[in-house]
Amino acid sequence: MARTLTGHTADVTSLAWSPDGTILASGSSDSTIRLWNTKTGKQVHRLEADYVLVMTWSPDGAVLASGSADGTVTLWDTETGEKVHTLEGPPGICTAFTHGVFDIAWSPDGTKLISASDTLDREGEVVIWDALTGEALHTLSLPSVYYSLAWSPDGTMIASVADDGTVVLWDAETIEPIHTLDVHEDIHSVIWSPDGMVLAFALLAGKVILWAPEGPEPLRILHVQVHNVLGVVFRLDGMAVALITDDDTMILWNVETGEPLRTLPLRTLEGYNDERVQPMALSPDGKMLAAGMWDGTVVVWELTP
Repeated sequence: MARTLTGHTADVTSLAWSPDGTILASGSSDSTIRLWNTKTGKQVHRLEADYVLVMTWSPDGAVLASGSADGTVTLWDTETGEKVHTLEGPPGICTAFTHGVFDIAWSPDGTKLISASDTLDREGEVVIWDALTGEALHTLSLPSVYYSLAWSPDGTMIASVADDGTVVLWDAETIEPIHTLDVHEDIHSVIWSPDGMVLAFALLAGKVILWAPEGPEPLRILHVQVHNVLGVVFRLDGMAVALITDDDTMILWNVETGEPLRTLPLRTLEGYNDERVQPMALSPDGKMLAAGMWDGTVVVWELTP
């Protein structure tokens, strides 16, 4: 079954499921965020935000954080649709951004979040924010630009992906680097397994690397042959990862054996409209797949077992 959500007037740039999978957020270059009830297809809220690049829900689903092309991070009350905070550091702390906010990640307890951007001189800037007050608690100016961030499930570490092909693990309390994994390839994103025992890196060069935190070598490398990997998510049980490739395909892999469990070309599904797909997002329970299109529509599929 497919459901098409219409409302955006320009391309969809970001998608994010609520933790319980009942609400889908879609961000667009039309400078709006739409919250959709995934069962009814009805729009719940329309939020005004600059060109939206990334979104992520707080662990309890009460707040949505969005990062925009103007370099701001905005926190939204998902019940009322009201703006809670616009996160901007004091003068001299956060510099002017040229490419907007690349990624945002919440701490597991929902009290902090971390954002990654770049500065006018193409250095990286990572900021940890107090989610309750909007205050910038720590700011790191780094020689490399950081494209992806992930907070460990136990809250003790933060994984970050840099444009030089390294993954740095930070102590979440002291904000000191504790380990560096040298991948030396173009990494698109990083994510933790639900139990925090495995990190998964999506590489543009057609593979996903599974790595134990602070381990010397990869646990497993999943090869996707000729297609670039644009994103990766863990299934809730941690036993499988879903990969999104640039030919509009979702592949589900067994983490322990490295064998593909399912390959799902979107072009074969009802509702696929031949518009170029931009973001894709798997629901937390793995039962629904959403895709944002260049024409501003969002298609949600219920996946059969």
